[in-house]
Amino acid sequence: MDLKLDITSEENDFYHVIQPVINLITNDVYGYEVLLRSQQVQNPKLLFDNAREHNQLVNVDISSIFKAFETLNQGGVPIKDKRILVNVFPSTLVDTSFYYHLQQLKSYLGSVSNNVVIEINEAEKEMELFIVKEVAQEIRKDGFLIALNDLGKGEWTLRSILEINPDIAKIDRYFAKDLAESPKKQKALKFMLMLLREDAEVIVEGFESEPDLQKAKELGVPYGQGYLLGKPKPIKYYMPGVYPSEYRRLWRLQDG
Repeated sequence: MDLKLDITSEENDFYHVIQPVINLITNDVYGYEVLLRSQQVQNPKLLFDNAREHNQLVNVDISSIFKAFETLNQGGVPIKDKRILVNVFPSTLVDTSFYYHLQQLKSYLGSVSNNVVIEINEAEKEMELFIVKEVAQEIRKDGFLIALNDLGKGEWTLRSILEINPDIAKIDRYFAKDLAESPKKQKALKFMLMLLREDAEVIVEGFESEPDLQKAKELGVPYGQGYLLGKPKPIKYYMPGVYPSEYRRLWRLQDG
Protein backbone atom coordinates (compact mmCIF):
# COMPACT_ATOMS: atom_id res chain seq x y z
CA MET A 1 0.00 0.00 0.00
CA ASP A 2 1.39 3.37 -1.02
CA LEU A 3 0.14 5.71 1.68
CA LYS A 4 1.24 9.28 2.42
CA LEU A 5 1.89 9.22 6.14
CA ASP A 6 2.56 12.85 7.03
CA ILE A 7 -0.55 13.49 9.09
CA THR A 8 0.13 17.23 9.11
CA SER A 9 -0.37 17.33 5.35
CA GLU A 10 -3.67 18.61 3.99
CA GLU A 11 -3.57 15.81 1.42
CA ASN A 12 -4.32 13.04 3.90
CA ASP A 13 -7.51 11.96 5.64
CA PHE A 14 -6.20 11.40 9.16
CA TYR A 15 -8.42 12.45 12.05
CA HIS A 16 -8.97 11.68 15.74
CA VAL A 17 -11.80 10.19 17.75
CA ILE A 18 -12.08 9.84 21.51
CA GLN A 19 -13.28 7.02 23.74
CA PRO A 20 -14.28 7.63 27.36
CA VAL A 21 -12.81 5.86 30.36
CA ILE A 22 -15.44 5.55 33.10
CA ASN A 23 -15.06 5.57 36.87
CA LEU A 24 -17.05 2.44 37.76
CA ILE A 25 -17.71 3.64 41.30
CA THR A 26 -19.10 7.10 40.53
CA ASN A 27 -20.10 6.50 36.88
CA ASP A 28 -18.31 9.73 35.96
CA VAL A 29 -15.96 10.16 33.02
CA TYR A 30 -12.41 9.66 34.29
CA GLY A 31 -10.81 10.66 31.00
CA TYR A 32 -10.63 10.17 27.26
CA GLU A 33 -8.33 8.11 25.09
CA VAL A 34 -7.53 9.90 21.83
CA LEU A 35 -7.28 7.56 18.84
CA LEU A 36 -5.87 8.18 15.36
CA ARG A 37 -8.05 7.11 12.44
CA SER A 38 -7.95 7.22 8.64
CA GLN A 39 -10.67 6.89 6.02
CA GLN A 40 -8.17 5.36 3.64
CA VAL A 41 -6.93 2.71 6.08
CA GLN A 42 -9.85 1.91 8.36
CA ASN A 43 -8.06 -0.77 10.39
CA PRO A 44 -5.82 1.10 12.91
CA LYS A 45 -3.40 -1.83 13.15
CA LEU A 46 -2.86 -1.79 9.39
CA LEU A 47 -2.36 1.97 9.55
CA PHE A 48 0.51 1.67 12.03
CA ASP A 49 1.93 -1.43 10.35
CA ASN A 50 2.09 0.58 7.15
CA ALA A 51 3.80 3.46 8.96
CA ARG A 52 6.40 1.03 10.30
CA GLU A 53 7.02 -0.42 6.85
CA HIS A 54 7.66 3.10 5.52
CA ASN A 55 9.95 3.94 8.47
CA GLN A 56 7.55 6.67 9.50
CA LEU A 57 6.14 5.29 12.73
CA VAL A 58 7.93 7.86 14.89
CA ASN A 59 6.74 10.68 12.65
CA VAL A 60 3.16 9.45 12.72
CA ASP A 61 3.19 8.96 16.49
CA ILE A 62 4.60 12.41 17.26
CA SER A 63 2.52 14.25 14.69
CA SER A 64 -0.59 12.46 15.91
CA ILE A 65 -0.06 13.66 19.48
CA PHE A 66 0.21 17.31 18.44
CA LYS A 67 -2.73 17.06 16.07
CA ALA A 68 -4.74 15.32 18.80
CA PHE A 69 -4.39 18.24 21.19
CA GLU A 70 -5.22 20.72 18.46
CA THR A 71 -8.40 18.73 17.85
CA LEU A 72 -9.21 18.58 21.56
CA ASN A 73 -8.68 22.31 21.90
CA GLN A 74 -10.94 23.03 18.93
CA GLY A 75 -13.57 20.67 20.33
CA GLY A 76 -13.62 22.34 23.73
CA VAL A 77 -12.55 19.27 25.69
CA PRO A 78 -11.89 20.30 29.34
CA ILE A 79 -8.35 18.90 29.48
CA LYS A 80 -7.69 20.35 32.92
CA ASP A 81 -10.52 18.28 34.41
CA LYS A 82 -9.93 14.89 32.75
CA ARG A 83 -7.12 12.48 32.01
CA ILE A 84 -6.19 12.57 28.33
CA LEU A 85 -4.54 9.38 27.09
CA VAL A 86 -2.42 9.49 23.93
CA ASN A 87 -0.71 6.46 22.43
CA VAL A 88 2.92 5.95 21.49
CA PHE A 89 4.94 2.89 20.55
CA PRO A 90 8.00 2.02 22.65
CA SER A 91 10.23 2.64 19.61
CA THR A 92 8.86 6.19 19.43
CA LEU A 93 9.30 6.72 23.15
CA VAL A 94 13.01 5.93 22.99
CA ASP A 95 13.65 7.86 19.77
CA THR A 96 16.01 10.80 20.35
CA SER A 97 13.49 13.28 18.90
CA PHE A 98 10.58 12.29 21.13
CA TYR A 99 11.69 14.03 24.33
CA TYR A 100 12.38 17.26 22.43
CA HIS A 101 8.89 17.23 20.95
CA LEU A 102 7.42 16.43 24.35
CA GLN A 103 9.03 19.58 25.71
CA GLN A 104 7.29 21.51 22.94
CA LEU A 105 4.00 19.90 23.93
CA LYS A 106 4.54 20.83 27.56
CA SER A 107 5.17 24.44 26.56
CA TYR A 108 1.96 24.39 24.50
CA LEU A 109 -0.16 22.83 27.26
CA GLY A 110 1.31 24.52 30.34
CA SER A 111 0.08 23.15 33.67
CA VAL A 112 -2.54 21.07 31.87
CA SER A 113 0.22 18.61 30.98
CA ASN A 114 -0.27 17.08 34.44
CA ASN A 115 -3.40 15.39 33.11
CA VAL A 116 -1.76 14.04 29.96
CA VAL A 117 -1.07 10.31 29.96
CA ILE A 118 1.56 8.89 27.62
CA GLU A 119 0.11 5.46 26.95
CA ILE A 120 2.78 3.04 25.79
CA ASN A 121 1.34 0.57 23.33
CA GLU A 122 1.99 -3.15 23.51
CA ALA A 123 5.72 -3.66 23.87
CA GLU A 124 7.72 -4.40 20.75
CA LYS A 125 10.01 -7.42 20.76
CA GLU A 126 13.13 -5.39 20.05
CA MET A 127 12.41 -3.04 22.95
CA GLU A 128 15.17 -2.41 25.47
CA LEU A 129 13.37 -2.33 28.79
CA PHE A 130 15.97 -0.30 30.66
CA ILE A 131 15.82 2.47 28.03
CA VAL A 132 12.03 2.64 28.20
CA LYS A 133 12.29 2.81 31.99
CA GLU A 134 14.78 5.70 31.87
CA VAL A 135 12.71 7.68 29.37
CA ALA A 136 9.53 7.08 31.37
CA GLN A 137 11.25 8.48 34.46
CA GLU A 138 12.28 11.63 32.58
CA ILE A 139 8.76 12.08 31.22
CA ARG A 140 7.33 11.88 34.74
CA LYS A 141 9.72 14.60 35.91
CA ASP A 142 8.07 16.91 33.39
CA GLY A 143 4.64 16.25 34.87
CA PHE A 144 3.28 13.75 32.39
CA LEU A 145 1.85 10.39 33.45
CA ILE A 146 2.81 6.97 32.10
CA ALA A 147 0.40 4.17 31.23
CA LEU A 148 1.11 0.65 30.03
CA ASN A 149 -1.43 -0.68 27.56
CA ASP A 150 -2.75 -4.22 27.04
CA LEU A 151 -1.30 -5.74 30.20
CA GLY A 152 -1.65 -9.50 30.16
CA LYS A 153 -1.01 -9.63 26.41
CA GLY A 154 2.00 -9.71 24.12
CA GLU A 155 5.42 -8.58 25.22
CA TRP A 156 4.64 -6.91 28.54
CA THR A 157 5.91 -9.08 31.39
CA LEU A 158 5.69 -8.87 35.16
CA ARG A 159 9.25 -7.57 35.09
CA SER A 160 8.23 -4.79 32.67
CA ILE A 161 5.45 -3.69 34.99
CA LEU A 162 7.66 -3.69 38.08
CA GLU A 163 10.52 -1.87 36.34
CA ILE A 164 8.47 0.84 34.61
CA ASN A 165 6.03 1.17 37.52
CA PRO A 166 3.27 2.87 35.50
CA ASP A 167 0.94 5.52 36.91
CA ILE A 168 -1.90 3.86 35.01
CA ALA A 169 -2.21 0.16 34.20
CA LYS A 170 -4.56 -0.85 31.39
CA ILE A 171 -5.54 -4.51 31.48
CA ASP A 172 -6.18 -6.19 28.14
CA ARG A 173 -9.73 -6.77 26.92
CA TYR A 174 -9.19 -10.53 27.09
CA PHE A 175 -9.92 -10.40 30.82
CA ALA A 176 -13.19 -8.48 30.35
CA LYS A 177 -14.65 -10.81 27.74
CA ASP A 178 -16.86 -13.47 29.38
CA LEU A 179 -15.55 -12.43 32.79
CA ALA A 180 -18.89 -13.21 34.44
CA GLU A 181 -18.67 -16.83 33.29
CA SER A 182 -14.98 -17.50 33.93
CA PRO A 183 -13.82 -18.13 37.51
CA LYS A 184 -10.23 -18.33 36.25
CA LYS A 185 -10.41 -14.87 34.69
CA GLN A 186 -11.97 -13.57 37.89
CA LYS A 187 -9.08 -14.96 39.94
CA ALA A 188 -6.53 -13.59 37.48
CA LEU A 189 -8.14 -10.16 37.54
CA LYS A 190 -8.24 -10.11 41.35
CA PHE A 191 -4.54 -10.97 41.40
CA MET A 192 -3.69 -8.15 38.99
CA LEU A 193 -5.75 -5.69 41.00
CA MET A 194 -3.93 -6.76 44.17
CA LEU A 195 -0.58 -6.35 42.43
CA LEU A 196 -1.23 -3.05 40.66
CA ARG A 197 -3.78 -0.86 42.34
CA GLU A 198 -1.64 0.24 45.30
CA ASP A 199 0.73 2.08 42.94
CA ALA A 200 -1.36 2.61 39.80
CA GLU A 201 -4.83 3.52 38.62
CA VAL A 202 -6.20 0.36 36.99
CA ILE A 203 -8.35 0.41 33.85
CA VAL A 204 -9.85 -2.75 32.38
CA GLU A 205 -10.49 -2.48 28.65
CA GLY A 206 -13.01 -4.13 26.36
CA PHE A 207 -16.33 -4.21 28.22
CA GLU A 208 -19.10 -5.20 25.84
CA SER A 209 -21.68 -6.89 28.06
CA GLU A 210 -23.53 -5.84 31.19
CA PRO A 211 -22.89 -9.11 33.12
CA ASP A 212 -19.13 -8.79 32.57
CA LEU A 213 -19.22 -5.18 33.70
CA GLN A 214 -21.18 -6.00 36.82
CA LYS A 215 -18.77 -8.79 37.73
CA ALA A 216 -15.85 -6.39 37.30
CA LYS A 217 -17.50 -3.93 39.68
CA GLU A 218 -18.01 -6.73 42.21
CA LEU A 219 -14.30 -7.54 41.97
CA GLY A 220 -13.41 -3.93 42.67
CA VAL A 221 -12.28 -2.79 39.22
CA PRO A 222 -12.10 1.01 39.57
CA TYR A 223 -12.11 2.12 35.91
CA GLY A 224 -13.44 0.64 32.70
CA GLN A 225 -13.37 1.22 28.97
CA GLY A 226 -15.18 -0.49 26.10
CA TYR A 227 -18.03 -0.31 23.64
CA LEU A 228 -20.62 -0.78 26.39
CA LEU A 229 -19.33 2.35 28.10
CA GLY A 230 -18.80 4.35 24.93
CA LYS A 231 -17.47 3.68 21.45
CA PRO A 232 -14.73 5.76 19.81
CA LYS A 233 -16.59 8.76 18.42
CA PRO A 234 -15.92 12.32 17.22
CA ILE A 235 -15.24 14.73 20.05
CA LYS A 236 -18.56 16.56 19.78
CA TYR A 237 -20.38 13.28 20.53
CA TYR A 238 -19.17 13.23 24.13
CA MET A 239 -19.11 16.89 25.05
CA PRO A 240 -21.55 18.28 27.69
CA GLY A 241 -24.91 19.17 26.26
CA VAL A 242 -24.66 16.88 23.24
CA TYR A 243 -24.76 13.41 24.77
CA PRO A 244 -27.12 11.21 22.74
CA SER A 245 -29.87 9.61 24.80
CA GLU A 246 -28.52 6.12 24.06
CA TYR A 247 -25.13 7.02 25.53
CA ARG A 248 -26.70 8.56 28.62
CA ARG A 249 -28.64 5.36 29.15
CA LEU A 250 -25.49 3.20 28.99
CA TRP A 251 -23.60 5.63 31.14
CA ARG A 252 -26.00 5.22 34.08
CA LEU A 253 -24.64 1.84 35.04
CA GLN A 254 -26.62 -0.52 37.19
CA ASP A 255 -25.20 -1.46 40.57
CA GLY A 256 -26.51 -4.97 40.22
